[in-house]
Amino acid sequence: MTKKTRAEYLDSLQQRMDERWDNERAKLSPEERETDVPDEPDYTEEEEFKNCYDAGMKPDQFADKEEGERYRRWLEMLNRLPS
Repeated sequence: MTKKTRAEYLDSLQQRMDERWDNERAKLSPEERETDVPDEPDYTEEEEFKNCYDAGMKPDQFADKEEGERYRRWLEMLNRLPS
């Protein structure tokens, strides 16, 4: 079994997040879809970390230091994946 590359891993997270968003959007009526934005889906911590990574957030920017430490460990895991 080959290890996912960093890009493949991030793409798979994005795909899961897009599917959640599409599911939330599907709950809206056709009329609502034209004007309303669905509620933000509940993302996993891993998916939330991907959002933070995409925004360029640093671990020390978390108000909750324990969560910042988990994010730091997630970044280390991400950086160990092949390019």
